[in-house]
Amino acid sequence: MKSRAVLKSMSSISMTRMLAALGLAVGIAAPVWAAAPESMAPDQWRTFMAHKSAEVEGCFHASYPNTTWERVNCEDAPKGVHPVHINSKGLPEVAGSGDYVAQTKKMITLASGSFAISGVTSEYGVSEFNNNGVPLGILGSDQYSIQLNTNELETTSACKGRSGCRVWQQFVYANNYPTATSGGKVFMQYWLLNYNSAECPASGTLNGKPCCPSSSWTPSYASCYMNTQLLSVPSVPITQLGEVGLTASAQPNGMDQVAFVYDNDSWSIFGQDSVLNIATVWNKAEFNVVGNAGGSQAQFNYGTTITVSLVVGDGTGTAPTCVKDDGTTGESNNLSVGPCTASDAFLPMIQYTETY
Repeated sequence: MKSRAVLKSMSSISMTRMLAALGLAVGIAAPVWAAAPESMAPDQWRTFMAHKSAEVEGCFHASYPNTTWERVNCEDAPKGVHPVHINSKGLPEVAGSGDYVAQTKKMITLASGSFAISGVTSEYGVSEFNNNGVPLGILGSDQYSIQLNTNELETTSACKGRSGCRVWQQFVYANNYPTATSGGKVFMQYWLLNYNSAECPASGTLNGKPCCPSSSWTPSYASCYMNTQLLSVPSVPITQLGEVGLTASAQPNGMDQVAFVYDNDSWSIFGQDSVLNIATVWNKAEFNVVGNAGGSQAQFNYGTTITVSLVVGDGTGTAPTCVKDDGTTGESNNLSVGPCTASDAFLPMIQYTETY
């Protein structure tokens, strides 16, 4: 199947396009389309829009060949949770030998991921965790999420000096969220991990103080999380996983962005980086297809092969490092992962294959 995702074609031409979009210094002349957006082919346009900032908060959409973001309605986000590692034994996100993240030399300003697939005919979301006997996550056929996550062992001023507090940010496409029939949604989820010294009680206060910075945040054990509003996008069958791309960016004292591309359309949400100040500590990126919320697992059919490609930009133009078993999400899939390769000949990226 021919992919239309942002990074699907790894030819020297598409590499040059991505380098231009990332703004990395290379000894290659800028392609013609960079100066003439109106002449872009559809694949060029998708790359261009995945990295085009709106410079204001909100939800936006554009259809090919329009290169101007058009504001669309955001939706209030339910308090569904895509947690950090909740595996009882710290198990990896994939069922085999572990997953990989891309670690950079400097802070990441942009990361962009895509998939090449073979043999994918079905996917089913199953629960790995229960809450008083109630299965967690959004379960059933085509219930999955695509996540691009930051590292989660650093602190920023968002922690307000609380000992042990760490920041973590997720950039998410969730297929059918928050219910099994509500369609695809794009959003960012912010975490203040271990914001409290103990689990927050039902009263919402601990030691006489609120468990979270404000009512916009939701307590989760000793942590707090908050979603941006949701942006409605199409629900994508798992058999078209190779047709989508997900991009995340973070700018100090500026805007964070999650961008989703599918077919000839692009959608983005922009929010202030000051929520977590994640741009000041983001030097590892995780990208994968996993379960849809609540620590659930995405189970693929036998014969599935998925190649994961993740490009990261930190301004150096050098290859990132493949770091094994360092993923952060609490969701998982049932695939076994092979070796990871890192390159920087044209694109700073990592790539690995998952199979079942």
